[in-house]
Amino acid sequence: PLSMSAALDLVLTHPQWRDHVDATQIGGFGASIGAETLMLMGGAGLTTSLGFDWKQVTIDHRIKAAVGYIPFFGEPFLPAFGRNQHGLDGVTLPYLAISGTADTTAPLVVTEQGFARLTGTRELVKLVGVKHGLDEASINDIFTWALTFLDAEVRGDPTARQQLSTMASVAGGGDDHVVIPYNGAVQH
Repeated sequence: PLSMSAALDLVLTHPQWRDHVDATQIGGFGASIGAETLMLMGGAGLTTSLGFDWKQVTIDHRIKAAVGYIPFFGEPFLPAFGRNQHGLDGVTLPYLAISGTADTTAPLVVTEQGFARLTGTRELVKLVGVKHGLDEASINDIFTWALTFLDAEVRGDPTARQQLSTMASVAGGGDDHVVIPYNGAVQH
């Protein structure tokens, strides 16, 4: 997370890119540890000991929302965010997790435990039979969920918010289902 924040600093100040990035509309997409990194950038506390102590690493308020594909929230015997995932208490970063039901590296049950701690806008989608890695059959599903969520939460698109509030699955090739529904504000 510290390296990612430093990279974001570079992009936002470098003459080649600074005029092409809206610093008020930055979203993130990460897979596995990259998804954990985004959660840590959102203020989550990282497990620091076998006693499950945890410590906040950073908080980068420039990240407006994040999507994690096969997100690593730890293992049942070693959660990523402290004892009982308490390092996620108070985290308000809007976050969409897209997890595989056959993932033994980043188990869905551990992601669900973490999601119970989040206080911000969130949604959890499962991909049936997907293991830890890129599932080519689900690529269109992943992109549809991710782009719709980022449009809703980074750009504040009311149409995308409305869409998320009613989506149970998408037509993309994989077998996807909402586990924890979108709880973002729907503007009428």
